[in-house]
Amino acid sequence: MSGSPSLLSRSLLRRWLKPAAMLALAASAFALSTSARAANVACYPAWNSATSYVGGNQVSLNNENYLANYSSSNSSPATNSGQVGSGAPWIPAFPCNIDSGTIPPAATVGVTNTLMGYWENWGTIQIQNMDPQYKVLFYCFGVGSGTDGASIFMWQPSTTNPLTSAASDIAAAKAKGVKVILSIGGATSPDITLKTTADVNTFVSSVESLVTTYGFDGIDLDLENTAVTVNPGDSVTNPQTPDLINMINALRQIHNHFGSNFLISMVPQTAYVDAITSWGGYWGNHLPIIEANRDIVNIITVQDYNSGNMVGADGASYGEATADFEVAMAELLIHGFTISGGQHFTGVNPNQVSIGVEVNVDSAAVTGQAWNYLAHGTSYGGAYHLLGGPYSNAGGVTIWDANLDAANGYAFAAMAKAAGMNGGSSTGSTTGATCSASPSAPTGLAASGTTTTTTNLAWNAVTAPANCTISGYIVYKAGVSIGTATGTTFAVTGLSPSTTYSFTVAAVDSFGTGSQTSAVSVTTGVASCSASPTAPTGLVASGTTTTTTNLSWTAVTPPANCSISSYTIFKNGVSMGTSTSTNFNITGLTAGTTYSFTVAATDSVGTSGQSSAVSVTTTSSGGGIQIACGNSAVGTFVADTDFSGGAVSSGTTTAINTSKVINPAPAAVYQHGRKSTCTYTIPGLTAGSSYTVRLDFCEYAATAAGQRTFNVSINGTQVLTNFDIFAAAGGEFIANAQSFTATANTSGQIVIAFTTVVNNVLVAGIEVTPGGATCSANPAAPTGLAASSTSSTATSLSWTAVTPPSGCSISGYTVYKNGTSIGTATGTTFSVTGLTASTTYSFTVAATDANGTGSQSAALSVTTTAAGCSVAPVAPTGLAASGTTSTSTNLSWGAVTPPANCGISGYKVFQNGTLITVVSSGTTFAVTGLSPSTTYSFTVGAFDAFGTGPSSAALNVTTSAATGCTGIAAWNPNSVAYAVGNLVTYNGKEYKCITAHTSQSSWDPADAVSLWTAIATC
Repeated sequence: MSGSPSLLSRSLLRRWLKPAAMLALAASAFALSTSARAANVACYPAWNSATSYVGGNQVSLNNENYLANYSSSNSSPATNSGQVGSGAPWIPAFPCNIDSGTIPPAATVGVTNTLMGYWENWGTIQIQNMDPQYKVLFYCFGVGSGTDGASIFMWQPSTTNPLTSAASDIAAAKAKGVKVILSIGGATSPDITLKTTADVNTFVSSVESLVTTYGFDGIDLDLENTAVTVNPGDSVTNPQTPDLINMINALRQIHNHFGSNFLISMVPQTAYVDAITSWGGYWGNHLPIIEANRDIVNIITVQDYNSGNMVGADGASYGEATADFEVAMAELLIHGFTISGGQHFTGVNPNQVSIGVEVNVDSAAVTGQAWNYLAHGTSYGGAYHLLGGPYSNAGGVTIWDANLDAANGYAFAAMAKAAGMNGGSSTGSTTGATCSASPSAPTGLAASGTTTTTTNLAWNAVTAPANCTISGYIVYKAGVSIGTATGTTFAVTGLSPSTTYSFTVAAVDSFGTGSQTSAVSVTTGVASCSASPTAPTGLVASGTTTTTTNLSWTAVTPPANCSISSYTIFKNGVSMGTSTSTNFNITGLTAGTTYSFTVAATDSVGTSGQSSAVSVTTTSSGGGIQIACGNSAVGTFVADTDFSGGAVSSGTTTAINTSKVINPAPAAVYQHGRKSTCTYTIPGLTAGSSYTVRLDFCEYAATAAGQRTFNVSINGTQVLTNFDIFAAAGGEFIANAQSFTATANTSGQIVIAFTTVVNNVLVAGIEVTPGGATCSANPAAPTGLAASSTSSTATSLSWTAVTPPSGCSISGYTVYKNGTSIGTATGTTFSVTGLTASTTYSFTVAATDANGTGSQSAALSVTTTAAGCSVAPVAPTGLAASGTTSTSTNLSWGAVTPPANCGISGYKVFQNGTLITVVSSGTTFAVTGLSPSTTYSFTVGAFDAFGTGPSSAALNVTTSAATGCTGIAAWNPNSVAYAVGNLVTYNGKEYKCITAHTSQSSWDPADAVSLWTAIATC
């Protein structure tokens, strides 16, 4: 091997600066073990100085085996050897004839022939319901937080596995003979680097608290990236690197606290232990921890995945996802090897080593071959040959992850069962007959004590098969596991009333889960009403006349298991009737009188409190009314009513001069008013009848003409333009009145609209009285009829307002399609809908006054367009963010179903209300260029050929704090000379140069890990 950074990065190192999120296949049967490592390793033929050697020849010298790198003679391996890529003629392979009696002591508690697996607490399977082949489960995860990641807390799981039930779930799993170990670290955890004594104390106390709180049997270290490092040249047996020393001490303290039966596991990546070709940084960073704590470390699982090719103890290179790779990485730790630079790592006991595989990378069949060769010597015909062994007491197989194995039908669990795992002993002694049959189905399943939400199940105990013990029972609801029991009863909770459920039970032994019982059908009881309803809301009145009004309100949502039977209506606090709907017609009222109405709801338990009151004033006798705008009732003027929009003016206490108005309103009317654009719709009039409308005004805020102007229209006809109260009255605090004749429209209403021009409308009173000039002529035909915005199904008509005959006012317009009336308008526009595409229509319009309807206008021919997109899309839903960093986030949303004859053209993405991009394909967008620790509001709107629809509900996203890279230049691939210690940024990370070199495009920091090491995330 040339030793160039490019070659190293692509053949060996591609994975190692990325988080290890997956940890592998497992094996079972927990056992005590004190056995020593296998026998001595034979030496190759002795080196002879008189012999000429060629590449690949094998020799030994001074109890060390060597491989010839190329042809040589008279070159002693003792003084002319080097690691792969060094260019030396000899490569040290491994020691030979080592006395196993010199091996340091190993942990007294270990595993043998055991299937182990990592269990995700964010998954949908409860830990106690995993396949019984799994005898050790690593609970994922405890993650780092705080200074140096030293404070460990439980990762928040899914709703299926809440932390509130973690302790009981773990206890249930342990009751089945499963060891449950807390895995600390993982890809989502910050680096856990114990830099100080304070970090050690924090780490130890937080871990001990979690173990005690949840009842874990041990801990597992899944340290990622550069959480621990080894200084180049440091000693494997006497390390001086501070974070290594601190982690060694922390593990020792935790072990001493819990005692010898407490399990400590490690799951290093391949480069963290295979230091044959490189030593320092993350290369070999776990070896000093293993060396110092080999008497308390019980399980070591090398991650045989997400790795490049690695060198085995035999000096050859092997690729992942093969049986050769899995056996080589396991025996590397059992056999021992020479570390780059000449130090020697002495192997650990076989029962401390587990093969580590990943469900989505490795196959169960290949792992079965690897295990049978490592443990039993059964050859699969591979290139790797055991240097010792076979190791019948090897620890087993560990799976990343058991949840994935379950989703794939438990292929690895089946492999472990077929390989005879989970029944071995680390000493190889016979443990008795093995359980080899699943239990039969329980009988006698019955339910009792069923309520609206619970039931109690009971069944007959199952007689265990020969050599087996019933470890528990799994209870199923509608075929889905809902819990386990160690006895023959189970209390089911959380059911719905009046619902039928199907329950079954299956027994479990060490061989597996048996068949389910015959189903028992349970129907929960009917829930009863036990609460009175809340008071109704939204009470309003409409259509008020001299003697009647219509009340309506919002339907009350009944309490659980109740229904609303009726509503009681109160007038001035006295019941006047009930209704089973949400409206009520009040009759028999007195003209010009104010009433207070409330409503209460009733169910089978009782009646609610009364709603908020609505005040209703009937119109004056004869159909007229006097309204004190923005005011309470004054004399014959009723309190402000029949308005929409605007606001109450602050008013004045200054005396008002009413001398310029004939029959003025009371002075108090002029001292108040309604301001801003608003509309009064006067109800209860006689359709087609003529009325005098007098509008009362008084200026008490403006101090000169031109400071306030507004327009007034009655039934769509403008009667005052740029009206100026100050100018019309001749000054401030002077009453003014303007009178008009108006005809009530077909709904018996007069609509008076006030529109601000300058500095707000101000109206003090409105007086509508029957009478006025008699209308004796029909209006003329409208002119200027035109169509616009014609689509395949609609068009918009407009025309010129008709000047009414003397003594008349235009009450409305009738619109005709092909000679047939299709609706009326009070203004001069009308929207026609429901048309047919590609069709020609003839439209006319006629005006109406109190005397009658005039002639129709000249006809307008309109042809609709061909069918096409005529509706904007609805707002997208499901807007969500993921992968948020300090400067970016990834948005996604649900695809919008296009309206008829339309297609979604794309989506517009808005940041804080500003359009930032248009997505023409897909429903995702990566937002970049954000600021750290900042909250942004994002919305998305869909658009089609017709237009853009409404935006989605806003999503607030807060970026994370910046963690590095400030002021650091980006990596330059164009022949830049980088020295050791230089800092660059690349793909969102900050890197430090560890080997001086001149940059090339193929030596990017993410791949060329012999040149660069990641030190921070931007």
